[in-house]
Parts: sequence; C-alpha cells; structure tokens
Amino acid sequence: MPRGLACCDSIARMHFIYLRDRPDLAPLVAQWIWDEWRHLLVQKTLPQFAAWFRGGERGSGLPTTLVLLVDEEPAGTVSLECDDMDIRSDLTPWLASLYVTPARRGLGYGQALVRRAEAEARTLGIEELFLYTPGQAEFYAALGWQLVETCSYRDAPVTIMARALSLAARPA
Repeated sequence: MPRGLACCDSIARMHFIYLRDRPDLAPLVAQWIWDEWRHLLVQKTLPQFAAWFRGGERGSGLPTTLVLLVDEEPAGTVSLECDDMDIRSDLTPWLASLYVTPARRGLGYGQALVRRAEAEARTLGIEELFLYTPGQAEFYAALGWQLVETCSYRDAPVTIMARALSLAARPA
C-alpha cells in the first residue's frame, strides 16, 4: 500500500488518552522520554525520572500527559508542563516531551500530537505556550511556532519557541 494511504488510514484509527487514565503506560512513556532526552533531564537515573514522571496526576490541569494510540498501540506522547526549563522560569507553561515512536515518524503523528496539546492548553485557558527543542525548530515553525531565542541548555544548543494559542485555531 502506498505510504500516503497507510498514513491517512492510520490517522483515522488514532486517538488520544490521558496518561492518568492508563497508568500502566507510564513506565513505557517515561522510558521513551528518558531514552530521547536523558542529557537534558535533571534526574540522574531512569528510576528517579520514572518516579518523578508518575508523581503528578498528568491529566487534570498542569502537568498533563497525552498518549497517542494507533490501533490501540502506544505510538507517541506529548506533555504540558508548568515549567520545563529552569533557566527560563519566566516563561510558562510549556509544551514538552513530544515523542513519536521511530516506526511512526514522518506520518503526521507529531503534528497531530502538537495540535492536540494546543487544544488541551486552550481548554485550560492558556493563551501562550513555550517549548524548547535541541533540533526540531523547523518542524515547530511549520506549525506556527515563533522563535524566542537560541541558547545553550545543559551543554546543548536549543531553540526556545512560543505559540500564541488565540491564533492557533487558524491553520499555520
């Protein structure tokens, strides 16, 4: 089947859940985030991170974590956090930890996760979101995110971006 058709068919079979409603997925989601960004995390070990990650309700206000299911299989995640960058505590709240499993990348799931997180933020009355990314600024810019600054964070170059949600209802 052509890749485009598989994408559209799969997107039709996707849905989002709150991590709080499926706590059995917390270890998997924590592992994904740890494997991808451990160099940027404060916690020094995976068990410390997993304990921190499970610590909140993750779905009733902030913080909240959404999990993307495709055919009922976990395929990605995204979070909304009060703070995600200790050197920029003046910026809040944050879109954080956008992750799509390698087999599902390039199929539109990352965009779907970002849009769902933006919608969730709007329902919480949030008018602007921030994020930082060590290498995906072009992806976010294509979704309407604006450059705030580039800087070094925990010895990694990152781009800080913002999205005004009052404008987010319109296509980027």
